[in-house]
Amino acid sequence: MICDARDPTVSLNRTADVAIVGGGPVGLLVAERLAKLCDVVVLESGGRHDEQPADKLNVARVVPDSYPINETRTRRLGGSTALWAGYLTPVDSSDLEVRDWIDGSGWPIKWSELQHHFDRILGRFHLPKGDFESLFNTSALASGCGIDLPFDPRLFRWRTWRFGTPIWRFGRADEARLDASNTPIILTHANVIDLRLSNDHGRIDGVVVRTICGREGRLKANLVVIACGGLETPRLLLNCDSQQPWGIGNQHGLVGRFFMEHPHHTLSAIEVQNSSILSFSASRVCVSGRSDLSFNFGPTNEFQKASRLLNAGLHAFRTPAMSEGQPPRIGAYMEQVPNPESRVKLSTEVDAVGMRGINLEWKLLEEDWRSVESIQEKLLAEFEREGLGRLARGAAPLREGHVLHSNHHLGTTRMAATPEEGVVNANCQIHGIENGYLIGGNVFPTGGWANPSLTLLALASRLADHLVSKLEGQLWTHDSTKRKH
Repeated sequence: MICDARDPTVSLNRTADVAIVGGGPVGLLVAERLAKLCDVVVLESGGRHDEQPADKLNVARVVPDSYPINETRTRRLGGSTALWAGYLTPVDSSDLEVRDWIDGSGWPIKWSELQHHFDRILGRFHLPKGDFESLFNTSALASGCGIDLPFDPRLFRWRTWRFGTPIWRFGRADEARLDASNTPIILTHANVIDLRLSNDHGRIDGVVVRTICGREGRLKANLVVIACGGLETPRLLLNCDSQQPWGIGNQHGLVGRFFMEHPHHTLSAIEVQNSSILSFSASRVCVSGRSDLSFNFGPTNEFQKASRLLNAGLHAFRTPAMSEGQPPRIGAYMEQVPNPESRVKLSTEVDAVGMRGINLEWKLLEEDWRSVESIQEKLLAEFEREGLGRLARGAAPLREGHVLHSNHHLGTTRMAATPEEGVVNANCQIHGIENGYLIGGNVFPTGGWANPSLTLLALASRLADHLVSKLEGQLWTHDSTKRKH
């Protein structure tokens, strides 16, 4: 059931088993799973569609100012899936491992813990369940397309992006079903302005909600899940400072730190000459009528380890102004070193519901630049060896080029085994908060190269399983009979 919090007939003072802050893909996925078991209320800041008053709440300033932060997000039911291009690919298993040449690397969970959740999520995108390996088996897919993949396999390995057909946009695609169902209850235009803690500060006792028009209420829930993304999640936690001056989950000053993107570089030193081999990488192809796919490639684990590199997703592309006959360019989606000085902080500017805005300082380190330069150098040698290209005349150094963003906001409430290293534990529970959970790309300890949607949805599925196990056997009706689910 979708209700508008601005409607005076809609109560904002409620109780629920679970409160979920954020009606984007992650919040809706967790809500859908838990609503089969218990009472769930989802609090969404935006409405059913894009609305200027809601988007004006995205108060933010950024360094560098070339990063158009407010173009990378929207406040509405379905969240970022209203904007995304539908890229689906899993993180590499090595992305979750400790790499001694990357400070802060290593996830407190294993890739194998996510694999069956990847399988589960694929069905939402009209891709076959239980067919994970074949969906992403690049060699088999390339062979089926009649493609011989270039490059030394000891240095570069090929991978795929998959695209559900059509692109699944959570709020829009689920709207009719959510309207018709009694659970979960979704309150739109419901802005969370505070999380009230228990006297010992070990639990979230209340979720304070305010609308732009001034209505206010308080939701009390046994479990609270915050699913607001890599910018708004730290913003909320830092704004909740009435009981603890450092905010919530920030006892070690880590909330908002380690902001990561996938910096995108054009490898301008490489001039593609034989474009026919790479043209397949610059466009999408359809396999067996099931979905579109696009090929990309990146440094092997061995190459990364030997040269102490970050991971990367390399691809051929054409800009909209380029014709099909023009040789494509080579781009690199780079992993970024976790950097505590790349961070989200609060500004003094206040939005329409009284929340302080964001100051984002996105910072790259020397290791970030060295990795992309080393990859470009080795890839150029491979292009020359394969007869695919050569050194471009007059190419400017990478550091003088424009670094593009990928609209991926990662790492700002990172996952770690201890509160000294991260904000949440392996189950996405806020360290020190018994009933508070965070979910989204903000919990990624490292970003890898891959578009994060499939992985963050798999993490959400994993969190839902954890919460189900926590709730089962504990929820009873008023007449002391166990609820059906």
